[in-house]
This record gives sequence, C-alpha cells and structure tokens, in this order.
Amino acid sequence: MDFWMILNSLGAIALFLFGMKIMSDGIQLAAGLRLRKFLNSMTNTKLRAVLAGLGLTAVIQSSSAVSVLTLSFVNAGLLRLISAFGIIIGANIGTTIKLWIIALGFEINFSNLSLAIIAIAVPLYFLQKLKMRHWATFLIGFALIFIGLDFLSQNLSILAKENFMYEIFKDKDHLSYFNGLLFLLSGLIITVLVQSSSASTSIFLVLYSLGFPLEACAMMIIGANIGTTVTAQIAAYVGNTYAKFTAHFHTLFNIFGAVVFFFISGPLILWLDNIFGDKYLIIAAFHSIFNVVTAILIFPFLEKIVSWFRKKNVKNIQSLQMMHSAISITPEIYIYEANNLLGTFAGNIKQSVNYLGRMITESDPEKLLELHERIIQLEKEGDAMEGQIKQYLNQLYEMDLSGKNSQKIHYLISVSTELENIGDLAIKSSHTHLLRRQSNSFITPKLRTLLIQIQDVVSSATTHLIQNLNETENDPKLTIPKKFESEINQLHHLAFDALMAVTEKHKIKPISAMYYRELIQNYEIIGDHIFKANKALIK
Repeated sequence: MDFWMILNSLGAIALFLFGMKIMSDGIQLAAGLRLRKFLNSMTNTKLRAVLAGLGLTAVIQSSSAVSVLTLSFVNAGLLRLISAFGIIIGANIGTTIKLWIIALGFEINFSNLSLAIIAIAVPLYFLQKLKMRHWATFLIGFALIFIGLDFLSQNLSILAKENFMYEIFKDKDHLSYFNGLLFLLSGLIITVLVQSSSASTSIFLVLYSLGFPLEACAMMIIGANIGTTVTAQIAAYVGNTYAKFTAHFHTLFNIFGAVVFFFISGPLILWLDNIFGDKYLIIAAFHSIFNVVTAILIFPFLEKIVSWFRKKNVKNIQSLQMMHSAISITPEIYIYEANNLLGTFAGNIKQSVNYLGRMITESDPEKLLELHERIIQLEKEGDAMEGQIKQYLNQLYEMDLSGKNSQKIHYLISVSTELENIGDLAIKSSHTHLLRRQSNSFITPKLRTLLIQIQDVVSSATTHLIQNLNETENDPKLTIPKKFESEINQLHHLAFDALMAVTEKHKIKPISAMYYRELIQNYEIIGDHIFKANKALIK
C-alpha cells in the first residue's frame, strides 16, 4: 500500500467524520425544542432515561455527544446518577441505528444517491429560512458519510489483493481466542484514534465488503464499543466525582458486554448468517444484539450500582465544565445547560427572599440569627455558582457562535450578575434585621403590614423570574415583570410616606426609622434587579 493510498484512505475517513459532525450539528439545530423536551424527560424513571438516551442518540446521531452531554449534566448536578446510567445504556443501543442505516446503504448503494442528495440540499442551504438551512446541513452530512465510505472502499480495496490478513485464518475453521483478542484490540485502537464508534464500525463494514471474515469484524466491533468510552473518560477528567463515576460506568458496561460476547460471538455469527445470509446486515444485527443484551443484563442492577456508590458519601457539588467530544455538541445545548444552573441559582435567591420574609415577624433572637446564617450560606453557594456560570459562558465564546447565540450568552451573564446583586442585598437586609432586633427597634402595625406586602410582591416576582428561566416553549414577556416592578415601586412610595408621617409625629425612634428605610430601599432595589434580569432574558 503506497503513500497516496494511505493518505487517500485517511482523507476518506476524515470526510466521513466531517459528514457525521455537520449531520449531528444540523439535526441538533433543526430539532430545537424537541431536544429540550428530551432533556427535560431524563430525570424521571430509569426506563424513561434509557428511552431518552436511545431517542436522543437516534436524533443527534452521535453516542459520543450524548455521553458527553450526560456527563456534563451530572457534573452540574442537574441529573441523577441512575438517570445518567440509563441514558448511557440507551445511547449505546441508539448508536446501533447508524450502522443499520449504513448497512442498508451498502445494500441500496446510497453512494450513488449522495450527489443527488447534495444537489437537493445545497439550494435549501441558501434559503433565508433558518430551519431549512439546518435540515440542508443534516442532508449534506448524510450524503458525505456515504461519499466518504465509497472513497474508503475504493482505497482499501488493495487489502482484498493482499494475503497477510488471510494467513491468520489459514487452515482454521474459526477464529482462535488469541487472534480474536488481537482483532478486539485493533477495533479498540482504531476507535480511540478516530474518536467515533460509528466511524470505526463503518470502517469494519467496509473491510467485510472487501472479504474480511465475519468473526474478525465482530471482534473489532466489540473492541470499538470499549474504545468509544475513552471519549467520555477524557471529558470526565475535568469533571467532579459524579461525572467520573458515570464515565467509569460507561466503560465497565461495555467491558462487561465484551467479556460476555467474546466467547459467544462465533455461534452468534453463525446463527445470524443463517438468518440474513451473506449480507451486511449481519454486522448491524450483531452490534445491536451486543448492546441490547448487555443492557438487559445490567438494567435490573442499576439501583444496586448507584447504592454502592452512595455508600462512599461523596457530596454532589454543582460544577459546570466545558466537556468536549470529537463529534461536537452544538452551543444551544451548552446554553441550555447554563440556563438550568441559572435556574438553580435563582432558586437559592428565592430561598433567601423567603428567609427575609420570616425575619420581619421573627422575635426569637436565636431563630433570627439562624435565618441570617442560612442567607449567608446561600449567598456563598450563589457566589460559587455565579463564578462557574460566567467562566462557562465565557468559554462558550470560543466556539463557533452565531450572532444570536453570542447575544444569548451576553444576556445570561447579565442575569447571573443581577442574581448576585440580589443575593448581596439579601445579606444586607438580614443584617439590618439583626441590628433592628438588637436595638429593640419598634415599628407601627401599618409599617409592618406595608413591609410584608412589599416582601410578598418581591417573592412573587422572584418566582416568576424562575419560571421565565425554565421557559423552553415560548419566549417570556415583559408584561408581568413590569406589573411586579410597578407594584414594588408603588408600595415603596406608600411605605416611605407612612414612615415620614409616623416620624413627624414622633411615634417611632429615629434609629427604628433608619432601619425601616434601609429595608424598604433594599426591597425596591431588589425589585429593580429582578426586572433587569427578566429584561435580559427576554432580549
């Protein structure tokens, strides 16, 4: 095999990988809200998690991307371990769909249709409608996959003329365990190098078309299933303990399947050969059976595996890290993840606001101090989350972003800043409550009622902000935030006027008036920050 043959073969593999990338990107962008619905369904039962992993992989067409996405969500504390394990199992099954498509492509000879598909897709790509452009990208990627495979088949055809591979099988009725292990390791190494099990299994399908024995290709597919987990291991390297454990589960899951099928692949291949005959579908069927049977064997023990890990008492710390895959995840998914952590951040703020409400009427000094300490703890957690979110979003700027996505990131950073400002004001207000109690400050029932009313509106406004952060179906509107902002301002004016009236009549001490004024001013400023956060989201 000369230099140009090697270079052309590498170019064919590169074309295949590029086709997979733009196909994956196109379907992620075109599917839009449907992908978000899948993400929202991942935290339910373990069976639904498996189905979600299968479905998401079928849509994105990359188990590597789904695995990295799952690790990232576990790392951020947005996904339970048992759900993550279920998604990993489902993704393993879902990735077999690609090989079925490619196997059928060999039968139907999609390579002859690829240029026709591109001829249809390219004009769609130049349309102004963005969704049509995304679908065009998907179709172009689909066509490039089969063009790459066709080039690979042509350039590797020299293997059919060489005898070095067949010497292994000379005078042997079947593949020996030693040679089987060599092919398994070959499949593992090839998959690690190309960072895509879909690419490597497609290469094995080409080798089969050139005359490689079925058992050798089956062993290489087993190795590919182990090799594809290296992508997740690399991604989890920057993650927390939960992310690492999810990656380890992915690896052990495939190693377990490899051990089982290493010894039964021979009889299984013969059985499949009797069903399908001399067809490429045998390889696709073997790949599917490998993943489905392994999933059936592991699925009943998921709770026990998670329980074993829980005994380690590892604290789950939310942490956003940019986890990359060779077949990349589009920025929209990363932005969605950051948006979810912002929702958690806003939930912390909501708790702080609720504690402030309790401090208005609390008279027990110890309980008042306890509420103050809880708010301080929530603020520390908020500071950590704000730092993670901003660092994460700034990393996103390094990706290939559209103008719309760049604006989204900018506005999410603004929301994070507004939430942090609210947290600072919550601590300031709680400290004022402590000073008020220590000085035995007294306020009139009317002033207390107005303060509680402001507190209630601020609490409702915070709840609505969280709803807007969690909104995935429709763009939020400013109508309700404007209403809350107006109510808070109006109550602030009423409370201030009432304060001036009782102060002039000397019904409360000057120090009590000072603390009360600080509290209502802080609420008014919190209302401003809530409105600014909503405004940033809507932009």
